[in-house]
Amino acid sequence: MGGGVSQVDTFDPKPEAPVSVKGEFKSIDTAIPGVKFTEVCPTMAKEAQRYGLLSGWNPKNGSHGTADQYVMSGRPVNQSVRYPCYGSVVSYHHGFKTAMSPFVQLGTSLDKRFGGGSAGILGLAHSAFETLIRRSSRPSASPLSRDFAASAAPSFKSLALPATINDAAALKTAISR
Repeated sequence: MGGGVSQVDTFDPKPEAPVSVKGEFKSIDTAIPGVKFTEVCPTMAKEAQRYGLLSGWNPKNGSHGTADQYVMSGRPVNQSVRYPCYGSVVSYHHGFKTAMSPFVQLGTSLDKRFGGGSAGILGLAHSAFETLIRRSSRPSASPLSRDFAASAAPSFKSLALPATINDAAALKTAISR
């Protein structure tokens, strides 16, 4: 998530740290004893035993572009072969079932110089349908609970995204409109 929220506001709250270090949200227990998340992701905390979190990783390069490529494809940068990102692989194997693209990317902030987020060797047909993200004018108390609106083009109606990252039912409803 390019430009995403800080780890201290989600998965690494540092509840014992000084106010200048820790985030503004309360810590909650997860399904894993001793592991805490913040209150903004309660469903993820409840299901923490079902997935793994990468808390420290060094792509051995200061470039976000090389990190984007590695994280989004599972492979390091290779100038000879542009490996596809995961969304492109899903598109390749499952294809279009409806008019909705099998691979939708929210936002356009990826550094694509090294192939991150691209279809690579699978070709343009499996590239992401990229949308623009703009912040809604509706005010909110928390930066993590702001409403966001996505728009792909003026002819597409805005997609009102859920208020929190745990509101999966609202997301499904918004997408099915």
